[in-house]
Amino acid sequence: MIVVLTLAAALQQIPAAAPDTSDDIVVLGKRLQEVGVRMKIDRKGRLRTCSVTKSVDDADLDRFWCDAGVACAATRPKGAAALTACVEGRRGEFLERLAQVRAVNERN
Repeated sequence: MIVVLTLAAALQQIPAAAPDTSDDIVVLGKRLQEVGVRMKIDRKGRLRTCSVTKSVDDADLDRFWCDAGVACAATRPKGAAALTACVEGRRGEFLERLAQVRAVNERN
């Protein structure tokens, strides 16, 4: 039996690590919310497939959900709700790191 998990991220206000990236984090968060993802996990909680069903034409944002899903599935979550909570828990750190990297790249 395969459980189908569709993630629809709810936008949360994420405090910025550096003041100059706060607007970027909010914008990235809004775009990340728009990515559509379909994950299939088996009864043992293993991630079997992950695909982007709606892209925002930003490879980093599109890839986040599946990368986080793979990392979270490795912790053997107990069901879809636990997997979703784990993935959502990684979002804030990811957005902060991505905004910082992009800010540095823009300066160079």
